[in-house]
Amino acid sequence: MTSDKVYAGDTESATGGKEITISDGNPFAGRKAGGGTRDQIFGTTVYGSGYPGQEDVHGVVGRDFPFFYWPVVWTPAAFNMPGRPSLPAYIHLADEEYGPPSNDSRPGGPLTTIFLPSLDSTTRTSFRLISDNYTITTLLPTLRNNCASHLSMFTDIHPKAFDNSFPIPKPEDVVQYYRGSSIALCLDGYNNTQVLMRPGEVDDATFPLRTDIALMSCLNSTIGSSAPLVGDRVNAAPSRLWTDDPMSGMGVSLIFVGVWWFFAML
Repeated sequence: MTSDKVYAGDTESATGGKEITISDGNPFAGRKAGGGTRDQIFGTTVYGSGYPGQEDVHGVVGRDFPFFYWPVVWTPAAFNMPGRPSLPAYIHLADEEYGPPSNDSRPGGPLTTIFLPSLDSTTRTSFRLISDNYTITTLLPTLRNNCASHLSMFTDIHPKAFDNSFPIPKPEDVVQYYRGSSIALCLDGYNNTQVLMRPGEVDDATFPLRTDIALMSCLNSTIGSSAPLVGDRVNAAPSRLWTDDPMSGMGVSLIFVGVWWFFAML
């Protein structure tokens, strides 16, 4: 067995790490981890998309980890909101396998969300991004910089825990999953209930009128190009995973202590 510390991810990495098989004695033993590349990072609106070469599969239970990061899970409050369909099993069973959004064993830390409103108030467009805390805090400065001409800077954009507080992003709000469904971009007011009934079999619902498509495009392209991937530093040391000094000021490193048993290899 090897390190419980690992280099977390780099916004400039082109790969999701060397593919390994998780060794016996560890959770998810026998599953594959790594092997994904940045050009395979985009999914669809369907939960379980963003897995390279598995475009027609939905759900995340029992799946491999092509980018090492775990898929998002949906809060219990999103299951039972008045006036909406119940979540199908392929969505709500995920928390039994990966734990609740607050699970701090998740690579990158607990699930976190940020509110991303449009600068053009006439569109009444607001997006919410969900992922592990490391991914969100790493992406936020790049999103602010790249999308400054579209994002409202009058709103205090700070990461918050993805918990049962309202308003809650819901599975039918998702306009795009990324990186093995470990990142979700949601649009307030989107009601794509097709993903709750026949995922991938029918066309998605149309976006609300006056949706700020320019902001959506900017967020989408920035997430695709800058979401952290573990990269070649894992590839370089397949038998001994290691990390940069997190105090070095490089801005691309993070240590997970007692978390990354996930990477343990024989």
